[in-house]
Amino acid sequence: MAMQKAQIAALLGLMATFDYRRTDTTDDAAWLRVIGDLDFADCEAAIYEHYKTSDERMKPVDVRRRVAAIRDERGRRQGAPVGAGGTMEIPDADPDDVAAYVAAVREGRTRMHDRLSPRPVAALLAGGGPFQTVPPVCAAEVRREVRALEGGAR
Repeated sequence: MAMQKAQIAALLGLMATFDYRRTDTTDDAAWLRVIGDLDFADCEAAIYEHYKTSDERMKPVDVRRRVAAIRDERGRRQGAPVGAGGTMEIPDADPDDVAAYVAAVREGRTRMHDRLSPRPVAALLAGGGPFQTVPPVCAAEVRREVRALEGGAR
């Protein structure tokens, strides 16, 4: 979800507590154009991580790099989204159904760079509707799906 100008101002204010920068609405607008597509909580975490290890003034590129690292770590920690393919690299669609396969590849790229929202195998196999309409599942369902993919029903 895209950030609002007030959220960017809050992030710049947080940075100012560490590097004593002064900002105004022009800065808010410029930062919004550069990092406004990122998640606020991820940006906030990135700022704290940056200032734990650096005395350099944070720039938009630093935020983007740290957020990418946070998302990568989240992906490793939570595992790849569960679906018919079982991993992020394998699209959740039949390769013989070209339109569905291309849609799954595109969606996978989007999900790979955003919060991971696993999809249950049962919902994918049931078919009907585009992949985007399959709702995210809770952690317990993800664990159950992972166990099923591993061949056990524990």
